[in-house]
Amino acid sequence: MQSQNRDKQLLSEIKDGGKGVIIVQETRKELAIADLGWSEEETKETYYRLLSFKEDWEAPGMEAYDEL
Repeated sequence: MQSQNRDKQLLSEIKDGGKGVIIVQETRKELAIADLGWSEEETKETYYRLLSFKEDWEAPGMEAYDEL
């Protein structure tokens, strides 16, 4: 399944020391595995490599890394 170009836009305002407001816009695109062009074998290999991190990644407090 393709990601169908699902873009998320993040907007933030930064005050510029009384000189006005600067608008910063970031765009993050969510990707599907199919977008990477990986074979089924590469997908499975990567899945099983990352599986060892699952318990640590889902530990309480790890959501702080989502903000980085």
